[in-house]
Amino acid sequence: MRASALWPGFAAELEAASGRKVFLDRSGALLLAGDAVELEAMRPRADGTLRIVDPAEARALVPMLGATLGGLWSPEEAHVDNRALGEALAVAFLKAGGILNVNEAAWRSRAAPC
Repeated sequence: MRASALWPGFAAELEAASGRKVFLDRSGALLLAGDAVELEAMRPRADGTLRIVDPAEARALVPMLGATLGGLWSPEEAHVDNRALGEALAVAFLKAGGILNVNEAAWRSRAAPC
């Protein structure tokens, strides 16, 4: 959970350094159970803010959802657009003076002398 708490600051810093958005979205996530066994396996994880939702609750969270048994709802889950994140990381790296060799294998990484 600590890593999740660090993301807003990291995203803001990266967006400022790169001039690109990473589209951090903290709207939560629903992990759907494929069958009754999976739903039962999720129950021990339901603590704190994580909770098991029934089919009606799942559809209330995701209105276009089809048939489901329910799942595990994580209201604090966040995600970013992975393509935008990769682009922002690359731009920030280049703006900071990094050298990016596209399609090259990485053999080592070292900080430049200050």
